[in-house]
Amino acid sequence: MLPFVRRQGLLDQARRVAINEHNARWHPVLIGDFQSADEAKVALEQLPDRPLELKPMLREMAPEQQLVPLQSSCFRLEKVAAFRLCLHRSRQRHRNIRPMPTPRPEDAFILDAIDYPETDGEPVAESDFQLDYVIYARESLRQHFKHCQDVYVAGNLLIYYDEGNPKAAVAPDCFVVRGVPNHKRRTYKVWQEGEVPVFCLEITSMSTRSQDLGPKLGTYAFLGIEEYWQYDPTGDYLDPRLQGYRLDGSSYQEIPRPHPFGADYHLTSAVLGLELHLEDGRLRFRDPSTGLFLPDLDESLAENARLEDEKARVLAGKAQAEAEKARAEEQARTEAQRRHDLEQRLAALEARLREFGG
Repeated sequence: MLPFVRRQGLLDQARRVAINEHNARWHPVLIGDFQSADEAKVALEQLPDRPLELKPMLREMAPEQQLVPLQSSCFRLEKVAAFRLCLHRSRQRHRNIRPMPTPRPEDAFILDAIDYPETDGEPVAESDFQLDYVIYARESLRQHFKHCQDVYVAGNLLIYYDEGNPKAAVAPDCFVVRGVPNHKRRTYKVWQEGEVPVFCLEITSMSTRSQDLGPKLGTYAFLGIEEYWQYDPTGDYLDPRLQGYRLDGSSYQEIPRPHPFGADYHLTSAVLGLELHLEDGRLRFRDPSTGLFLPDLDESLAENARLEDEKARVLAGKAQAEAEKARAEEQARTEAQRRHDLEQRLAALEARLREFGG
């Protein structure tokens, strides 16, 4: 489990007001957070000349303030800091103003009281066309990665990515995360898990196409999701019906399409190690290492039924073989007993003959 993570400034409203009033007189300019006072002093010496009214303030951070911050561009964790160095400018230079108030210890627990709903109230899918592929993508990938304990597959689960802001959430139709335990969750909170998805798939419909091509593209890029995919099961909104994007820096670049388009239209997901195919317009995942498509629900049920039938035949054959073995063993025991009886009778006759022969 990663360290507790929160963003700067997520305090209760009363503390915000106090800090804002104080900042009206003092304008702190954060130079940085450091692990030692010596590091902070070196950083201060390297700053260019500053006006006399700018005064440095080096403050030792309390334990509740030594929280690992997020780097907003890609959500990587930074090291814990013990000292904070700021420059302060005073509008009232000749007046003594108390130092900036620091968060109370209990402020660190305010975020825990925020409610993060398990649903956004939106329907899972617009129609059966979309729902079938939402289920296929999630279940086929779960089955494919079922033996990987550090790969998590989900669909239509709320991903919260800004602690303290329940509105900052997305719910991809299907997503895959690497580097987290594979267990069921009610919601996915980035600051607790420490990892963002590497793969997101949206099943496009009339009501979602504007979001899928607009805001979601920017949000997923901001989160640092490596691959973003869209599939249109009806063919009404996307051409071609399957499109993929790969993150390049801070923006997405479309995964090159095959030219010319053919019956076997497919793109490769580098993060999944799978191919995404259009088979007669249907989305299918294919494992290039085996050459097999990941089965859908009907295919899985049919395969399970076939395996059950085969298992029943094997068990029946085994039972028959065991019965035949038991009969053979019983017959062998019977024959052995008959031989033993005959040998006993023969020995008795030989004994009587010796008696008469004297």
